Amino acid sequence: MQRDSILRPLSLVGERCERWLEDRIRNVRLSDVQCDEMWGFVGCKEKVKTEDHPVTFGDAYCFVAIERKSKLVLAWHLGRRNARDTVAFTEKIDAATSGRFQITTDGFQAYEEAIHYSLGTRVDFAQLIKVYASPTDGEHR
Repeated sequence: MQRDSILRPLSLVGERCERWLEDRIRNVRLSDVQCDEMWGFVGCKEKVKTEDHPVTFGDAYCFVAIERKSKLVLAWHLGRRNARDTVAFTEKIDAATSGRFQITTDGFQAYEEAIHYSLGTRVDFAQLIKVYASPTDGEHR
């Protein structure tokens, strides 16, 4: 079986699932949203990418927004970890939600501007920044 014979239907199903999520998850009223990204790579890691590689190769981040209590996936976006893709992600959150709510992200700086741009004053924005250090005497994780 040819590689494309398998990838073509998978791609079609993926696109339809994405449209289904965007059509069904609309104007959800909630109180608490958590956002994060998962890192992966396409073809090769960014640090070993050369000019010979296609522009689509390199680091890829899957942004995900979930409702804290139910774990409902509100929105996701696959792209680079940059301001442009962060805004695209927060625009999807805006379409999926309604009302005022708390949104919490990690310390990625692009979130602050993107959230204010896309969601305005209808959210309370917080960043949770974890600090990892060696334990001191008597301290346990």
